[in-house]
Amino acid sequence: MSLRIEFCGVPASGKSTLCAAAVNALRARGRRVLDRVDVVDRGLSARDFGLVGNAVGRLSPAWRRRVLGLPHGLNDWHAFAVERPAFVALLHEWLAVEGGDSVWRSAIFYALLTSAFELQFAEASREMALLDEGFAHRFFSLRGYRGLGRVEDAVRYAAAMPLPAALIWVDTPPEVCVERVQKRAQMPVFFSGEPAEILPQRFAEGSALLRSLADAVAARGVPVFRASGVERVESEAQRLAEFVETIWADAKREMR
Repeated sequence: MSLRIEFCGVPASGKSTLCAAAVNALRARGRRVLDRVDVVDRGLSARDFGLVGNAVGRLSPAWRRRVLGLPHGLNDWHAFAVERPAFVALLHEWLAVEGGDSVWRSAIFYALLTSAFELQFAEASREMALLDEGFAHRFFSLRGYRGLGRVEDAVRYAAAMPLPAALIWVDTPPEVCVERVQKRAQMPVFFSGEPAEILPQRFAEGSALLRSLADAVAARGVPVFRASGVERVESEAQRLAEFVETIWADAKREMR
């Protein structure tokens, strides 16, 4: 039985920090749980890349992921597109709005390709997986970075996206996220060409969009946990671990 749980939140909300802390908290409780790197490494290890590729991959899993992963990621995207035509059609519709922004389009496509790549491995796994980014978070990439989104877009997206077993929405005040992003050495590529003074507006809009997505996903029967990116990481990780354990227990009951 596989169990994919996704995090979503605006940039610098604390998704990756909380995901890593929750994974560690669950492992400390004796639970078998994978993060994104584990999911990809195990998935690639199960694939046959030929004699040389398999031999080098065993010696250097990072080489297997970087050199051999991406071309096969394109194949995974093709399979994903065939299985989910409504979702792909929605992506094409939205990407066409900003057709002239090649940097943004390329970044979006690469992010979605990566999500499809990770999705296949997570679904093939028989273990619990916590993904700090996934299709829920890509909604912000598609609609929040350029201020393109409307509340009703969340309903359309939730109806077409691959639903996770549960969603963890990291709700951090937009002004906190802006401050954190501005302290980073490099601005996210999605903001390429955007003036710095527009950031507070983009983050506020993005927070509202993700709140709408969390509501739309919950309306489709997916449990949603609202996490805080400004509380103590250790205590928030324990709350997340309790939530994930509840989801896991419910899933096992349904399988009986």
